[in-house]
Amino acid sequence: MANELVDGPASAIKRIKSAKALAALAKLEQANGGGDAAAVREYRRGVKGQLEDQDRLAKLDWTQEMLAQPGAQTLLTCGAMSKVPDAGSVNAIDADHLFLSLLKQDMVRDLLFLWNTQDQAFHTLISIGLDVCGHPSIVHGGFTSALIDETTGGLVYELKKAGQLGTGPAFTARLEVDYKAPVPASADVVCTARVELIEGRKCWTVAEVRDRPGGKLYAVGRALYVTPRSQPTAEQQ
Repeated sequence: MANELVDGPASAIKRIKSAKALAALAKLEQANGGGDAAAVREYRRGVKGQLEDQDRLAKLDWTQEMLAQPGAQTLLTCGAMSKVPDAGSVNAIDADHLFLSLLKQDMVRDLLFLWNTQDQAFHTLISIGLDVCGHPSIVHGGFTSALIDETTGGLVYELKKAGQLGTGPAFTARLEVDYKAPVPASADVVCTARVELIEGRKCWTVAEVRDRPGGKLYAVGRALYVTPRSQPTAEQQ
């Protein structure tokens, strides 16, 4: 396949969670032969559970279908996020980035960003963990909002790289989210964002969260991004 995952989630999961796995294993070994039930549970979630996470998104049929679409580009995997970025890298992720922290804490099990140059759509494919709930076994609405914000922000970033928006950072000025159905914990979902309208320094985007492309709808969002006045618009460049 032309657009395969060059830095697959399998190796990434091992790297990004290795410290947590070793810590859990050490607790188990110190618990008098495994008699500590809490240590055993932490071991099972921190170590054995990783085996189920490896290549999770890459194995989904709808992920492969998205990767095979004309214009599809793999931007970032959790493996790339776990590496120290080269200076000036366009895909650099700061150490304090929210979703990198969520990966390290198993709140997100796998993550993949896709950009389709033909239909101008930005996709975040995400395998959600267990410890992100509001109501029992239901993903917190704030997590869903953050996912929409991250995806629409990725769209704006790609538009800026393509010269369709002015240079410099753009910031979320408004975010509206309508929740359509509860997102179950440990679900695999895709958030897709597209441009609605560009007016000078303002860029309106729309997004939806589903269990797969064209599948069950969990939430829809609309976000306004604004480039500060000190930055030129695309028309001024």
